[in-house]
Amino acid sequence: MDFVTLGMLIIDDIFYPIPRLPSLNVLGGAGSYAVLGARLVGGPKRSSDIGWTVHQGSDFPEPVKRQIDTWQTSCNFIETPDRLTTRALNVYRQNEIRDFEFTSPKIRIDESTLTEEQLAAQSFHFVCSPERCINLVKGISAKRKELYDRDMLVHGEPHFVWEPVPGLCIPSELENLYEAVRYVDIVSPNLEELGAYFGLDFSANGTVDMDSLLGCEWDSGAA
Repeated sequence: MDFVTLGMLIIDDIFYPIPRLPSLNVLGGAGSYAVLGARLVGGPKRSSDIGWTVHQGSDFPEPVKRQIDTWQTSCNFIETPDRLTTRALNVYRQNEIRDFEFTSPKIRIDESTLTEEQLAAQSFHFVCSPERCINLVKGISAKRKELYDRDMLVHGEPHFVWEPVPGLCIPSELENLYEAVRYVDIVSPNLEELGAYFGLDFSANGTVDMDSLLGCEWDSGAA
């Protein structure tokens, strides 16, 4: 397997400024978008090499299931009939400012959730805090060692791709960012999130001051 994401699927209800009508039961979540991106890059011939996990609650929309099936990825569906599917409310205000909140409990995906085939993947993706990032890398590495010791995994190091949680892209988290990047191969905040680590706000006027960003002091020691 080439790529496995530990991001979640979330069913989104999206509300826009009037007069646009809301969009309900929308397939969303970082896991879904990571898989979709990998699917577009890899194409149909490599779709089965993309792995992820979906917890199906009692209200899981059948149209969403059919949509996922068309991607032909290696999706591990886990039925959780005693709970609702992870859902969220997205409310967009003027200038595309978004308010977000979960409306049902979420189930996090970690190394204990992954199948043996998923654990043998060449790359792993997750969206989380720096602390959780480090714990996931350690947990996945330990599980892979167990497979290697049982001759179920060819020895080799996978690539770890980490997206910082937007809400934690703040100056007070910069040291934690520096610590987490020591454990991963790729860190992928968007430009606005990267700027926020250094107290730079690119959202106010929709422009990016690259000179300000490049002038920030990078002192991670992780290069």
